[in-house]
Amino acid sequence: MTNKPNVPPLYETLGLEPGASEEEVRSAYRRMAKRFHPDTNPEDPTSEELFKKVADAYRILSNPAARGRYDRTAGVHRPKSPAQSTEKEVHREPAREVNRDIHVRLHLTIGEAVRGGHRELKIPRKIPCIACEGSGFDSKYQNCSHCNTNGIVRKTTNVEITYPPGVRTGSKLRFATFGHRLPPGNISGDLIVEILLKPDSYIEVKDRDYHYRALIGLDTFIEGGKIVVPTPGVPTAVEIPPRMADGRILKISGKGLPAFSSSQAGDLYLKIELCVPKRLSRKERQLLDELMALPGFRPPVDGDGFIPKGD
Repeated sequence: MTNKPNVPPLYETLGLEPGASEEEVRSAYRRMAKRFHPDTNPEDPTSEELFKKVADAYRILSNPAARGRYDRTAGVHRPKSPAQSTEKEVHREPAREVNRDIHVRLHLTIGEAVRGGHRELKIPRKIPCIACEGSGFDSKYQNCSHCNTNGIVRKTTNVEITYPPGVRTGSKLRFATFGHRLPPGNISGDLIVEILLKPDSYIEVKDRDYHYRALIGLDTFIEGGKIVVPTPGVPTAVEIPPRMADGRILKISGKGLPAFSSSQAGDLYLKIELCVPKRLSRKERQLLDELMALPGFRPPVDGDGFIPKGD
């Protein structure tokens, strides 16, 4: 360690310039700590004192708040680049952002999305190592065996989230403080859950509109009746008129998915489909023949096979 002009003592101890980055501070500390560790210099009586100075320098320079106070006291001024000295245009090097947020995808059936609900997720988070308090070294300034000198470990956390009724593919839900907890400051990021809807044979979501295939039996087709549709929030009872043509679509305003940015909900589009068996058993064939023999089940035809006018 030799004196350098205009270099504050703590930076000099680690062999750094005042503009050193966090990674450079960390790397210099590891290098100097190994160099002056008493165990590697048993015959040098000064090694222990030098090792303590290295540890003290790292303790302050690795803490952004403590480093800032020290820089102000030591009169450290970061040099400006030539581009920064121009009056017309000022170039700034963007600060390196720490990615603390965790992004996951949650696959839901359309029914689950319509009803809303809860889901427990297992989230692998990065947090400071408890054994070394995030420094990467144990109390004897040796490499931390728990985190392999990284200062960060991974821990799986169970997080129970609640998703509102009406979420759809592309919806993103943010849950504060469930992200990575990283330096500087050991601040926790957020958990961001993106919703993806699984395909469904009977339900389709188009923006805020809700399309539902309503299968009705022969009795409902003839006499009409009510069916219950699993719409967002609470199910909706829909009155089906008698003899509604197969394939007809009913529109019910305001019964689609809610709009998160306003109170205007989408619409429900109900497609009526007559439910008939694809194959008939012998018993079903017999019952159908008996039914079709009754008046009213066969279309009226004249002698030439045409339906009479007016019927």
